Amino acid sequence: MKKHQTSDAFYLLAFFMIIISVGAALLCLPISWAGGGSYPRSIKIIDALFISTSAVCVTGLSTVDTAAFSRFGQIVILLLIQVGGLGIISFTSLLLMIPGHRLPFRRLQTIRSFSVDGVEYDPIKIVRNIVFFTLFIESAGSLALYFVFSSAGTDTPVFTAVFHAISAFCNAGFSPFPTSLENYSRNPLLLGIVAILIVTGGIGFIVLQDIERRIRGKRKNLSYHTQLVLSVTAVLIAGGAVAFWIMERNHAYAGMNLIDQIANSIFQSITPRTAGFDAVSQAALRQPSRYLTIMLMFIGGAP
Repeated sequence: MKKHQTSDAFYLLAFFMIIISVGAALLCLPISWAGGGSYPRSIKIIDALFISTSAVCVTGLSTVDTAAFSRFGQIVILLLIQVGGLGIISFTSLLLMIPGHRLPFRRLQTIRSFSVDGVEYDPIKIVRNIVFFTLFIESAGSLALYFVFSSAGTDTPVFTAVFHAISAFCNAGFSPFPTSLENYSRNPLLLGIVAILIVTGGIGFIVLQDIERRIRGKRKNLSYHTQLVLSVTAVLIAGGAVAFWIMERNHAYAGMNLIDQIANSIFQSITPRTAGFDAVSQAALRQPSRYLTIMLMFIGGAP
């Protein structure tokens, strides 16, 4: 009689359910809450579960202001974002590290399905490369954001920089600020760094690895997948930025100089597709801009 094998989908679902449940439990602790508002001591279980799910699934939606959490609570949210950002790779990494566990061919194919021909085939190398790219880009982004936040006089620039770098690269859109990045709408350097992190995370690890191999001379040409992702991303960013600038230069962006208007137009074109930050209140946008934002959200990031 053939032995029944539990599918990888079940393990993946169980993995995320456990992470979400643990995150929700931690967010319910009084130590996670800074106090204030409708919750003097801690938040409700339903809110904690919603935020934990949102962080792990990197959606950026929240029923409670992230700024209302204590530093411990914000760190919990940040860790949930990081686990969710790594996603399937966190799951496969655990499988690979189980002592004495041999991966069947079926599972090797599951892991390899996250790569493409000519990029990488070895599952261990795929995991290692993804973790390396994640830590390297997030570290570089944190360092760049630290100098910007520090020069802007932001309190706790180290934590603020790390939080935004991870949240941006993982395309989560969470911010420890009550108004996201609206207080920095006239800081094009900061918006540019966050935008680069969002795009880098949004195009996917396959594209990043393909570009890295092309730069190192290991590939003569970029794969069709990479060319398609980069070209469509460029068209969406440029087209969206021009449209937002035309529609909002005398409305939401009124009073800004040309450089700030361009920076905010590009940022608004990038963030709806995969992230969720905002540098200008979405309520201030005109109706056509809101429809364009919805369209960009529907398109999303690279597969």
